[in-house]
Amino acid sequence: GVLYFLVELFAHLLCSILNIGEVIVLLSSFDQKLTDQIDDYPHFVSSAISRGHSAAFLWAPGSLTVLMTLQIFDMEWSQYMLPAIGLAVLGMAIGGATQYPRLRTYPMAKDKQAPAPGSFRKIAVLALVILVIVCSVSFLEPLLPNVSGGERLILAVAVVSAVWLLSQCRTPNLGGEVKKFAVDTLPDSGSLSAFFISMGLFSHALQYVGLDAVLNRAAAPL
Repeated sequence: GVLYFLVELFAHLLCSILNIGEVIVLLSSFDQKLTDQIDDYPHFVSSAISRGHSAAFLWAPGSLTVLMTLQIFDMEWSQYMLPAIGLAVLGMAIGGATQYPRLRTYPMAKDKQAPAPGSFRKIAVLALVILVIVCSVSFLEPLLPNVSGGERLILAVAVVSAVWLLSQCRTPNLGGEVKKFAVDTLPDSGSLSAFFISMGLFSHALQYVGLDAVLNRAAAPL
C-alpha cells in the first residue's frame, strides 16, 4: 500500500517536467525481484502511474491543459497555481486511499540492500527544479505584465530546463549520452512528435470553433 503511494507520487513529480516520458522512467525502475512480489503487477503499476500522471496535468507547468486554461479564462498563474495544486494533492490522496485497504494485506519481503548512493539527494534536486519552475513563473508576472500567463509559463520552463541541462556538463560520459539521444532516441520519436503536434492543432481547433467563448459564458456565474 505504501509502495502504491510512492509510485503515484513519483509519477506525479516526474510527469510535471517529463510529461508522458515519466512512464518509461518508472517502468524501468522496477527490477524483477520487486515485480515478483507484487500481486497483479500490470494492474498495480498502470493504476498507480495513471493516477499520479492524471493529477499532474491539473497544475504541471507547460502542460497543454494548464496553458489552455490560462489562455481561455484569461487567468494569471498566481491565481491558478494554489487551487490547482490543492486539487492534484486531493486527487492523489483519494486515488491512493482507495487502494490502500486492499494492498496493505500483502506484505513485502524486507530488502536489506542499502539505497543507491546519492538517491535522496537526486530526489531533492528533482523537487527543487520543479519548485524553481513554479516560483519563477510567479516571479515573472510583475516583470512582464504585458505578456500572457501561458507565454510566461513557457519562458520559465525553457530557461530553467536549459540551465539544468547546462549544469550536467561535467557528468561522466555526457557526450556518449548526447550522441545516443541524437542517433537512437530522436529518430525513433516520430510518433511522439506527431502526438504533440496533434495536441496543439486540437487545442487551436477548439478555440477556432468558439469553445473558449462557450466555456467563458458557462464559468462566468461561478
